[in-house]
Amino acid sequence: MASQHAAATSKTNGKVHRQSSRKFSRKVPHKPAKATAAAPAATVDTLPAPTVEQPAPVIVAEAPAPLVDSIEPVAPVAPVEPPPVTAAAPAPQPSAQEEPPPPAEEEHPTPSEQAISLRELLYHVGKQLTGLAAVPEPLATYLEENGITAAYLSAIGSLHSVLESGLATRQQAMSDEDVAVRQLESARYLAKTEYATYRQTARFALAPEYHSALGLTSPMPARLGIFIGTARESLAAAQREPYAGLLAIAAFSAERVQAVATLIDLLQTLLDARNAAHLAALAATRSRNETARELRRAARQLTVEVNSILRLHPEVNRPDGF
Repeated sequence: MASQHAAATSKTNGKVHRQSSRKFSRKVPHKPAKATAAAPAATVDTLPAPTVEQPAPVIVAEAPAPLVDSIEPVAPVAPVEPPPVTAAAPAPQPSAQEEPPPPAEEEHPTPSEQAISLRELLYHVGKQLTGLAAVPEPLATYLEENGITAAYLSAIGSLHSVLESGLATRQQAMSDEDVAVRQLESARYLAKTEYATYRQTARFALAPEYHSALGLTSPMPARLGIFIGTARESLAAAQREPYAGLLAIAAFSAERVQAVATLIDLLQTLLDARNAAHLAALAATRSRNETARELRRAARQLTVEVNSILRLHPEVNRPDGF
């Protein structure tokens, strides 16, 4: 019995072992091992180091600074104080190169050309008067009935002649003014050049305390009328002592001072002549313009009257100029 029990137990254990072996072999299949001979010795050395994400650093030094901070501060410059002026130091005077003659004063001359429209007006009105001088009938009767009489046409002819004469007078006045302006400019240049030489010589010849008495401390006026007045005062004082003697020592004699004064007087004469020529040109211009307005108004009225007659009587021939 014991032997049978042992045999049965052994048979049972063998059967269980085979079943267990078959289950294990089905669950865990056998995989052949890969060859590792070509693999590196340590996997850790071939892989890149793990990166740790960190927040972007804030670069304070490269951040844009405010506009005021980006400008380099400029070192303050100490104010330069002018040197103290003592009572004995003379005021600086301009040299010979510092006082050229002042620029010429603008004279506003009268325009030298007359409008071509005035010449055209004369031509047009003259053509109309010629066309109406000997019109045939019945146009002559129609003109008389509408007030265009011989006296009316004669009055327009008188205006025509006055305007023609006014243009000639205006042209002559412009020519006279142009001559006066040219003479004045020539005398101005000569007088101011000689007067500037006198002033420069006086500054060197006279002590600084004498300069104000001769008007040497102020520049020459640009306006011609004021210049003539101040120059006459200075030259009159220069002919008295002690200024005359000091100027004579500097080779600017009393005769030379008088010669400069004569140039100033001539400049005043030419200035008066220029002003008179300018006024004459303005008067001629006003007279010419007024006559032109009257003639243009009369010619317009004449044209309207004649055209009205021609519209009412289309059978008559149109006169020349209409």
